[in-house]
Parts: sequence; structure tokens; C-alpha cells
Amino acid sequence: MNHPTKKQMQTVIDNFKKIRKFADKNGFFEIYDPDVLKGTSSKTVACVAGWYMHAVKDYGAKWFNHGENGIFSFEHGGNLIANELGFKNKFMLEMWAGKHPRIWGNNNGVHMFSKEPAWNGIEDRADKMSCVIEHLEGVRDRLPG
Repeated sequence: MNHPTKKQMQTVIDNFKKIRKFADKNGFFEIYDPDVLKGTSSKTVACVAGWYMHAVKDYGAKWFNHGENGIFSFEHGGNLIANELGFKNKFMLEMWAGKHPRIWGNNNGVHMFSKEPAWNGIEDRADKMSCVIEHLEGVRDRLPG
């Protein structure tokens, strides 16, 4: 299993930065809610994967057009992130993070889409998207090459 490149990780970071102010301001970030709701209200996205779908609207719109009642699982956004990083799907990304805790930054990378401790310090912060971005910047900096 290969590592993502620093450039691939930067793409994901840059996409999250597009929505940082909106996500931090509106603060709806419920990592335990598996659904991503279509629309622009504060319940549009529920977790890291959902926010990613929102960040890449042009790409994400293709997914929205195929959903039933505009509801998508976090798996859709997780797979988008995984694809950007060179993995086949979110499961492969989670396995990579679990296998490389030094690069990920903790022993909880396998739970990046299901448990907040996967993102260092997120439980104690109101600006959760900024925390995600900072965490991914650390991952990028620890990637080989």
C-alpha cells in the first residue's frame, strides 16, 4: 500500500480550505451522523466526509444528481477523499492511516470517518474544520518524499 503524495494531500487540504470559514462559522459537525443532506442549510453536511462533498461542489454535484431524496452516506465523501489521495475507496484510506500512525499523527486514523479522536484535539475546538485542516497539514508534512 503506497503513501499519498504531498501534492495529493495538499489538494484535499486546499479543497477543505474553500469552506473553512463557512464550516467553522456554522459549526454543524456531527461525526456520528452518517447522512449528508442535500441543500444549503446548516444540516447540509455532518462530518469530515460530508464537508468534503460540499467543498468539491462541482464534483460532488454529480453525486447529488444520483441520490435518492438527496441523502448520501458518509461513504460517498470518504471515497472522494480516498480517490484524491490515490486510494480505491475510503476503506483502503482508513487501513493506510491505521497502519501508519506515525504519519497519521495518532493511533485512531482507521476511525477518521467514525470517531473524533482520529483528528487530534477536535473534541475541544469550536473551529472543527480548521482542526481537520491543521491535522491534514501535519499528515502532509510527515509523508515521505
